Amino acid sequence: RRARRAQRVRSECSPKKHPPALITEAGALPLLVALLRAGTEQGKVNAAAAVALLAEESPTRALIVEAGALPLLVAPLRAGSQVGKWNAAGAIAKLASDPPTRT
Repeated sequence: RRARRAQRVRSECSPKKHPPALITEAGALPLLVALLRAGTEQGKVNAAAAVALLAEESPTRALIVEAGALPLLVAPLRAGSQVGKWNAAGAIAKLASDPPTRT
């Protein structure tokens, strides 16, 4: 069920449909972080893809990092599926592109 929710958020994150800031303000980020932490493999894949889409806009990048998503995106790089690795790497790359998220 959580995996389906993440998939729906992922499909709704299209900037043409709904801006990432609006999705974040609606409360999707804590749900995505929860999925990255304790979801099924497919839930984590979908959540990483949704986070990558949310990270398209600079204002949401800091919120993603503050929510604790960054360390959770590293785990799929070590032991996730190929799609999970791809989604996580894409999200991390987008987060790293914004100076406020660099440490």
